[in-house]
Amino acid sequence: MSGERESREKLDWDDLFEAGAEALRAGRLAEAEGFFGRILARVPDQPDALHLIGLCAFEAGRREEGLAQIERAIAVDPRNPGYHSNLGGLLNRLRRSVEAEAACRKAVAIHPSSAAYNNLGLALQSQARWTEAVDAHREATALDRRNALAWNGLGNALRQLGQVGEAVAAYRSGLAAVEGHPLMLSNLASALREAGQLDEALATARRAIERDSR
Repeated sequence: MSGERESREKLDWDDLFEAGAEALRAGRLAEAEGFFGRILARVPDQPDALHLIGLCAFEAGRREEGLAQIERAIAVDPRNPGYHSNLGGLLNRLRRSVEAEAACRKAVAIHPSSAAYNNLGLALQSQARWTEAVDAHREATALDRRNALAWNGLGNALRQLGQVGEAVAAYRSGLAAVEGHPLMLSNLASALREAGQLDEALATARRAIERDSR
């Protein structure tokens, strides 16, 4: 009987995680928090649930509570690179770039990922450390050629260094990964204008406006 009970509990546990993750992806934050809260009611230190309920709280506007929950997850499982990377990404959004850099460096030290390197690059850009940011974004694109955000970050950092031709190439690579991305089209248009390619810059800017209006 104990084996059957454990099997049912495992199924219920998996169902709660799946339902919570689906609700989080759909932006139904209160619903997602409810699912993860039910898991934490059983196991208060379950790190995945702490991490995910922290993301919910942050997106719901309870920023410090969200960060605290993710930090609790890290305290339970400090070797999970995703926790550190996501913490860094959220800290970037709060413009706490030094803390974000530290979190992202922990993430890539544990296991390099495109997302973590991109978050690191953004933290370095916020500190005007453009050359280091370029290196981080290059690592991100090398790990995942389809990471459009990393290509965009690379292009932005290269422009700050005056390397406009390379920035144009970076934006083009990003658009090859995610065709019609409005922000990247806009940035490409700006870079083309800086490079003196005015006709293409105008055409690209029009495409950006068209895509953004959809």
